[in-house]
Amino acid sequence: RKERDEKTSLQESMKAEIAKGQELTKELENHKKLLEEAKALAESAVEKEQEALRQTNQKLQSELLAMREDRNSKANKVEELTGKLEALTNNLNSMAQDMKQKDEAIIVAEKQKAKLEFSENEVTDLRQQINKLKLELTKN
Repeated sequence: RKERDEKTSLQESMKAEIAKGQELTKELENHKKLLEEAKALAESAVEKEQEALRQTNQKLQSELLAMREDRNSKANKVEELTGKLEALTNNLNSMAQDMKQKDEAIIVAEKQKAKLEFSENEVTDLRQQINKLKLELTKN
């Protein structure tokens, strides 16, 4: 009977161990499924993130290209405006030179006018003196 009890006990222990093994196998399968699902979700999230990064990269590349074109356009505009500024500066310098020459001519003309007025006054004085002398001569 002791052997039978041992045999029964061993059978029950084996059944319990087999049940534990089956339970652990089921748990392992569940964990494998969860791991596979998590892996699939992670891969999907990575793919979505990579696509978003590709789109952002394309957008930034387009913006960069537009900014470079805008910079080049503005550089050309600056060059054009610099040329215009130089031309205007040259025109102003030329006008200033002309005004300086005209001012100098006006100063010379005013000096000549003053000399002429002085000479006219001297001529008038001399005429008056000549007329006085003529009168004196005719009286004598």
